Amino acid sequence: MKNYYIKYHFAFLLTALTLIGCGNSVVKSGDLVKVNKLTLNGDWKFHTIYGEGSNYLNIVETENDIIIDNTDANVETHGKWETKKTAARNSGFYKTDYAQHNFSITNLKGGQKDDDSYFRFHPNLEASGYYEAFTKFPFASHLTAQYNIKHAQGTTTKYISQRTFCNEWVSLGIFDFNSTDKNYVEVTAIVSGSVAADAVMFRPVAKEKYLKAKKEPNQVFLSDFDDSDWDDLSVPGHWGMNNTYSNYTGKGWYRKSITLPKSWTKASDDRYYLKFDGVYHLSKVYLNGQFIGTNRGGFTPFEFDVTHALNFNGENVIAVQADNSSIVGATWNWGGIIRDVTLSQNKDVRIDYQYIHADPNLKTGAAQLKLKVKIENNASEKRKITVHSKIINKVTIETLKGAIDIEPNSTAALLLETNLKAEDVELWHFDNPKLYQV
Repeated sequence: MKNYYIKYHFAFLLTALTLIGCGNSVVKSGDLVKVNKLTLNGDWKFHTIYGEGSNYLNIVETENDIIIDNTDANVETHGKWETKKTAARNSGFYKTDYAQHNFSITNLKGGQKDDDSYFRFHPNLEASGYYEAFTKFPFASHLTAQYNIKHAQGTTTKYISQRTFCNEWVSLGIFDFNSTDKNYVEVTAIVSGSVAADAVMFRPVAKEKYLKAKKEPNQVFLSDFDDSDWDDLSVPGHWGMNNTYSNYTGKGWYRKSITLPKSWTKASDDRYYLKFDGVYHLSKVYLNGQFIGTNRGGFTPFEFDVTHALNFNGENVIAVQADNSSIVGATWNWGGIIRDVTLSQNKDVRIDYQYIHADPNLKTGAAQLKLKVKIENNASEKRKITVHSKIINKVTIETLKGAIDIEPNSTAALLLETNLKAEDVELWHFDNPKLYQV
């Protein structure tokens, strides 16, 4: 079992608050080894796949569109739907009125719900073919109105907030419809709340465009995919800063090709981590055609160990799908890779996370300090880890040391505690923003 010595640094402040942070870690076994980091900011290739989202400002009704209003003959309802001629917040709607139902759902056990009301729009299609389906609605209270689209391949379900994009045509996707089938767009809900059913539109789509849109999602993350005609988009950044995508809601794809530094090798104790400081809001990450992982949450960092997927002797292609269709209350519906991206080299033993709790005693002037250090051992053998920490205020005022055994491919937390004397404690204040170093 190898012995490893870990040294790290972090800045903290002394207030009545708890501080959580992640600092740079340096692993030492023999000679000191630096952490190498590659910044992946800058131009990335960007593309949206037809049918995976839309910019509602660009959608204008045409004579070829098939529009079904809530009062047309080819609608079907179940449950009590009330006709409304005014909408909340002075929201507009299609023509003169719309239908609304207040869902009250308390039972979802076994896939059953006690309010199974729905409103269906049936298109009268003259010919089978490919169509993009849209919906329009006024403001309603429901954040997750459920849309079930019945088409030739089955039924596709989408969830849309009826608090945004009101009185605009919102895309539900592109589908293959058989004119002899009982096709429909159904509006319903799986949780309580008010849902509006106003109008649905079907827009013919060329076969080539449909087939390309269905094929691309299975190809865009592959290393040899041709992205030469994609747009250039700056990372970090919100895709809405580009006029073409200023109001785009849906899925967007990023790609970037990189070559690793020559000093980076696939040594047995080297590990490589791909880190995103923020991708709004849902994300899927691929490297060299391999699926790496997913993340939910647009403003929190996440990372993946990508050692197994890297090409150390040539080009590496990173592909990221960002999806901002889950609108979660932001003032502006951000989209894309909105914060820094890095690829870093480390050893198979590293500090993954640090929790620093500084608790000053305002009566005595002393302070209690707790350091919780989470350590990863990604090696195939057990490791004994020694952590040596110094509290520094120009000079070292306290030294902490601890050791822990960590099983292979696992993590463990080590708690270090100390009490700082009153003469060594200086509280943080906005006029004197004092920071200590660990």
